[in-house]
Amino acid sequence: MDSGRKVKLKDGREVLIRFLQKGEDPKELCNYINSLVEEDSAITLDEFQTPESEAAWLEAMLQAQVMGRAVYLVAEHEGRKVAGANASRGMWRERDNVILGIAIVKDFRGVGLGEILMKELIDRARALSPRNIFLMVFEGNDRAIALYKKLKFREIGRLPGWVRWKGKYVDHIYMLLED
Repeated sequence: MDSGRKVKLKDGREVLIRFLQKGEDPKELCNYINSLVEEDSAITLDEFQTPESEAAWLEAMLQAQVMGRAVYLVAEHEGRKVAGANASRGMWRERDNVILGIAIVKDFRGVGLGEILMKELIDRARALSPRNIFLMVFEGNDRAIALYKKLKFREIGRLPGWVRWKGKYVDHIYMLLED
């Protein structure tokens, strides 16, 4: 998947799925992530980013990919970043576990992109030879939870009232991929 691959979504739109790469435009990365922050979407990040912060993040993520500690996939539609998905090894004593994360802009949710990206990401995460593959999701993010269950994740724990989202405190749910 070096140059990426095009996939057709349920609504007929096509997206290009590819690896994050050197030369990404930090301003475009900002537009993507800041649209999710502005929406108050179900991601941990809740502060607007700058091109400088995104350039630093990009450098760190590319280095992690080179070192075999992470994989980051990008989905683009007509040159616009519409989703990102990553698999990252834990640090130190947790290095044998891989955590997954995904974020999709609002107008590309519910059309199959999440399932496509998660399946690709799980395959890429398995290549990191982890003991466990897991993710965290906010209570109330029902569409994501349903997808994760469909992909054979099961809840293994939760931190009650841990995350402030949409003006209230919700549980942070941990889910483990069952093989």
